[in-house]
Amino acid sequence: MHDPRLETFLQVAERGSFAKAAEARFMSAVSVMKQVNALERGVGVRLVERSNHGVTLTEAGRTFAEDARRMVALSAEAAERARRAAEPGRHVMRVGTSLLRPCRLLVDLWTRIGGDNPFRLEIVPFDDEGSRLMATLTAVGRELDCFLGPYGALVYREQLGVLPLRDEPCRLAVSRGHRLAGHRRLTWDDLGGETLMLVPRGVTPQIDGVRDEAGRRGVTVVDGPPFYDVTTFNEVERKGVLLVTLQMWGDAHPGLVTLPMEWDVTLPYGLLHAAEPAPAMRAFLEVLRAAVTGGA
Repeated sequence: MHDPRLETFLQVAERGSFAKAAEARFMSAVSVMKQVNALERGVGVRLVERSNHGVTLTEAGRTFAEDARRMVALSAEAAERARRAAEPGRHVMRVGTSLLRPCRLLVDLWTRIGGDNPFRLEIVPFDDEGSRLMATLTAVGRELDCFLGPYGALVYREQLGVLPLRDEPCRLAVSRGHRLAGHRRLTWDDLGGETLMLVPRGVTPQIDGVRDEAGRRGVTVVDGPPFYDVTTFNEVERKGVLLVTLQMWGDAHPGLVTLPMEWDVTLPYGLLHAAEPAPAMRAFLEVLRAAVTGGA
């Protein structure tokens, strides 16, 4: 719909690196640089400053990035309106999916619901890398209608509405070469001398309780990012620390083993949507709520 160079430029703007933008776009760094160079020639001004320390936007680049985001969003909205016009009487619900926030549970639930209803699911991949996840939250209701995930973090409840689905057990992840990797179940006594990575205090009340207990037990605690992504799991494997994680993320990284712990800590898991959902989304939630509570 829009010039793909815009998407490439926005990835460079967000990540501050041609190499990181290349990973996100599944391109080579050379191709990313060529696209940005071509975009600059087309616009007629320099949009980025290149240095050995990375890439930063010029003042013109910052202005262009703001407009480019709107152009990309408008393009998506135009395509969605066209799809809805082609299916009168049906509402297309855009369901986000990512590595750590997959939509499988919703798809399975929707398959069980079946029947004749005015909704159709459209699966939309999104980037759940830490800094990009916050942008996704602001896009819910505009570029996405909903996505699934844990919502223990207070920011979710402050910005979004939630349809609860289940409680997800918290586990501990360790590298496959770690001394604890062969255990079937861990206890606090097993953690003596180890370092435990947690989200910072104040992000998730349930995890604050784990932090307090670790302090009482003399277990060293270090702060991880407030929201996990693949780089978090890479860091855990590299440093040999233990990570408080979720049972559903047991296969997120091949180099880690996820083990049950003696605690009964869980995080709520559900479907996150706009705090003030549109009429179609409210009707969709009613269908899902009836299925979850046994009414469908």
